[in-house]
Amino acid sequence: MDASLVAEKVEQARDAVAESDADVWLIFCRETDEIHEPTLPYVLGFDVVWPTAIVIGSEESTVVLGQHDAPTAEELGVHEVRPYDESIEEPLRETLARLGAETVAVNFDRDDNVADGLTHGMYLRLDDLLPDREFVGAGGIVADVRGIKSGTEHERVAAAAETTLDLLHDAADEWTLETTEEEVADYLHGRMREAGFDSAWSWEYCPTVHAGGDADGGGEAQAERLGREPVVVDDVAVPEQPLDGRTLNGFEPAADERVGGFRRQREQERFDGVVGSHLVLRSRVPRPRRRRTG
Repeated sequence: MDASLVAEKVEQARDAVAESDADVWLIFCRETDEIHEPTLPYVLGFDVVWPTAIVIGSEESTVVLGQHDAPTAEELGVHEVRPYDESIEEPLRETLARLGAETVAVNFDRDDNVADGLTHGMYLRLDDLLPDREFVGAGGIVADVRGIKSGTEHERVAAAAETTLDLLHDAADEWTLETTEEEVADYLHGRMREAGFDSAWSWEYCPTVHAGGDADGGGEAQAERLGREPVVVDDVAVPEQPLDGRTLNGFEPAADERVGGFRRQREQERFDGVVGSHLVLRSRVPRPRRRRTG
């Protein structure tokens, strides 16, 4: 849980609500370790068990959640915390009434899967809890929160880009005319393991390597030699900071769930602070000179 980053994103969410036609943005979810809510990492930063509502207005925000999850929310220090013991209905209705919220933006969207995290069952439950409110899609709010990078996100994306480019240039320094696509991918995977980096998306396709214009793009690297053809190293990215050497993203690698030796992580968490690279490289690629500072 990164409290400073969540605080930045919630501040952006308040601005997005102020510019929208909704009075509040309500993220309604439960058991998020099993059913992922894509916007939760931005506005809360941890999983919840009981039905939970994060209510973000233009000037303030409140999280209504089960009493067992409440201490973590209080430690976060970003929202007003309203814990409940039996039913979420009363504290949720009180929160919306205090904010004067009649039009409520919730996470459903026909086109953007990240803005479509409200399950049908939870939508029906929310409609029962708030029959007198108007629900609208939160797609525009979600687009702003995800698309407008905060100061911390800018720093992390820049760091991830620099690390990714270093890996690519190191790989280009190592290969010869006899090197295969598979060997380039294996080299990059090895360097990522050494540094403690997970892949930014599915391990088998991060990276993909294609030698020559006739290469079949989009699949895993093959045993084709690089030769003198241009080499495309595509879709390679690393998270913004190394992970613990013994565990990755808080998970112990499990023998039956490993990909390249590491457990996969949920897509949204992978994309936070991650940058991808698409470069056409030849047998030797000069490194860009770093600017001196100071």
